[in-house]
Amino acid sequence: MAAYSVRAAGVAIVFLLLGVPFGCQRGQPPTQPGGVGGGGQAASAQEQALQELLKYAQDTGQTLEQVRQDLERLAATQRERGTSAVQTDLHVLSVLLNQAREAVAAKDSAKSQALLARMGRVGRGLLAELPGQKAALCIERAVAFLSAEVPDTAAARAALASAADALAQAKDTGLVPNVGKSLESARGLIDAKPEEARRWLEAALDECAKDKVATWAYNITLDITSAFQAVQREAWLVAAAELDQVQTLITKLQSAASATPAPAVPAQGQQPGVAPAGGGGQAQTPPAGETLGSGGASGSPAPSAAPAAGQQLPPSGDATAPS
Repeated sequence: MAAYSVRAAGVAIVFLLLGVPFGCQRGQPPTQPGGVGGGGQAASAQEQALQELLKYAQDTGQTLEQVRQDLERLAATQRERGTSAVQTDLHVLSVLLNQAREAVAAKDSAKSQALLARMGRVGRGLLAELPGQKAALCIERAVAFLSAEVPDTAAARAALASAADALAQAKDTGLVPNVGKSLESARGLIDAKPEEARRWLEAALDECAKDKVATWAYNITLDITSAFQAVQREAWLVAAAELDQVQTLITKLQSAASATPAPAVPAQGQQPGVAPAGGGGQAQTPPAGETLGSGGASGSPAPSAAPAAGQQLPPSGDATAPS
């Protein structure tokens, strides 16, 4: 049966790619004329896929309808596996948002607060799942290791590798901040020049802080908290307006998550003060003294791994705010 499962998976993939209909009857598929062009190749591939499907049905004793249902279940499983945690959290947040809007419109305080509390948890989880935020936390660890009186370069290197993995394994490439150059530069300097490596890592944190998708996700948590507080005051119009803003931010994040920009390739072995090989231009040095959040989206600056000094986190774990 394992061999049949593998074969079914292959058939499913072929059918999904070719758009072959499943509603055919037993028997040999009609032979279509081949050709040198792409049409003949597509017909040949379709004929081969249909023959494989028929053989699979005959070998397993299933009807074509049963095979079709099996393949649809397999395709659904593959789609679910391909969905990122961010996309899933955005979906969950949208469902809860619709329910919260209905509760606010009905001026049901208890139900509204309960739904907003759940939204707050999902919103904070969404922020933590962003690739840039995962990477920023690892970068913060690397900076701390390199800031010690005796830099722990081994631990810093491990933390930096975790940061790179968080970015490389992200399913939503449109959500990945452009920090590859800074991380690559820091990696090449950790052992020989830990101080310069730390400066590159701090530059990467600045870029994470300016990440617009993190700003949107962070502002979602703020707007949910504001809606919760408005419900407590029975300021229903204010609560509804805050939820409208949450919807706007969710839409922006969904659009960014579905985008697939070409990833920037960091210059191999590039070091501070040295221009990239093969290109003109000016020498580059680690940014210093940048303002947190400058150049990013409007609104509250995004936290790198935690909010900047003076920023207020959404309350959590108490009786007056979503937990």
